[in-house]
Amino acid sequence: MALFVIIILSFLGVALSNQLTTSSQSLVYEVHGTRAYLAAQTGLEILAATSFPLNSVNAQCNIPSPGNTLNVSGVNGLQNCAITTMCSSQIVTENGVDTLIYYQFESTGVCQAGTEWTSRTLARDGVVRL
Repeated sequence: MALFVIIILSFLGVALSNQLTTSSQSLVYEVHGTRAYLAAQTGLEILAATSFPLNSVNAQCNIPSPGNTLNVSGVNGLQNCAITTMCSSQIVTENGVDTLIYYQFESTGVCQAGTEWTSRTLARDGVVRL
């Protein structure tokens, strides 16, 4: 009878240990997913600010760095993260009269911790009436 109780408690101990490991891993993925999301959001904000400068009527796709990649590893909270941005524009005629420039912004935040990589991609659109 004592051997049976020891075996059952051993199985319960192993199951609990596996549950704690799985819980820790999901917390790590959640934290890195949030960091990647915030990195992508930062990229969109930088891209929008450089493409639509204040006190200027000239909007254009301005990629903030060569190669479209921003290294934000030195920023608190975004260590081991990078941002890749993309901007495209298209001229559209609405109702044969109005001319619009349709901008598409995309930003991908990628964060690494050891061998784990997490990425999030965000997109935003903008329209300028000429």
